[in-house]
Amino acid sequence: MEAKNTAFAILCGGKSQRMGQNKAFIRLDGESLLRRLARVGEGFGEQLVSTDHILMAKETGFRMVPDIKKGCGPVGAVYSLLVGMTSGAVLTLPCDMPFFPAALVQEMLNTIPATAKALLLLDRNGRAYPLCAIFRKSCLPIVREHVEADKLKAMPMMDSLGAFRMILPERFSERVLTNLNTPEDLEAFKNIFKKSRLE
Repeated sequence: MEAKNTAFAILCGGKSQRMGQNKAFIRLDGESLLRRLARVGEGFGEQLVSTDHILMAKETGFRMVPDIKKGCGPVGAVYSLLVGMTSGAVLTLPCDMPFFPAALVQEMLNTIPATAKALLLLDRNGRAYPLCAIFRKSCLPIVREHVEADKLKAMPMMDSLGAFRMILPERFSERVLTNLNTPEDLEAFKNIFKKSRLE
């Protein structure tokens, strides 16, 4: 699968309650987490941000895709993206994964089988990251069914899609799957960020 024929979408629908502030706009070294992740999507033919927050769209320069049905969480966001995109597939990432590298995005595009409707990323211990995924347009009927039935958990949707499981390749550190949920996570991230800049 080629990036130029695929959509890249950042999922920004979370309420950031545990963080106490909007995670997308947290800045490190003058750059927001949202903008940091947006750079990973360079080279994709279509660039989207799943939100109804106009400032998030401005921060990325991506096209805003609001939820068609409010209050449906990530499953609703995926549904809205599948409806709103012009591409044949979309690669999704949540806005709070600041270490996610462009090389891993490319690996996901290279790995998804031609026969698979979706791809789901797992760490090397088997933990699933259902928002780090690829969805082909052909997923739309099943995702729509989940939204209409209020079945809003991501993993059951992935099971319904028969998503291909991709284990994080050995050449990537588990750190790339770090996500920021709390102020403590943020402090730990800042420490790692400083250390990496000194190395």
